[in-house]
Amino acid sequence: MSELIELTLPNHWASPLINGDLTGMSDEECDEFTEFCDNQLQGLHCLDVDEDKSFMKYHDAQQYALPCDASTFTFMQLNSDYDAN
Repeated sequence: MSELIELTLPNHWASPLINGDLTGMSDEECDEFTEFCDNQLQGLHCLDVDEDKSFMKYHDAQQYALPCDASTFTFMQLNSDYDAN
């Protein structure tokens, strides 16, 4: 059984979260993104991003990224009993 989690995150993180593509991000943005993923997204897999873009001062990655255009991202978390076989 898996659980869906929604987070409001910077729009410019959509490509790296969905496609694993960091192209176009500055070194600083890559560092912020990587730190966020390492600290907050362990065991989560990005499934989708909504088209609800708006400028947000406060989002779920505010300690890693400045205020920016953000959207709702949906992640799937597999529970610890998941058997990949």
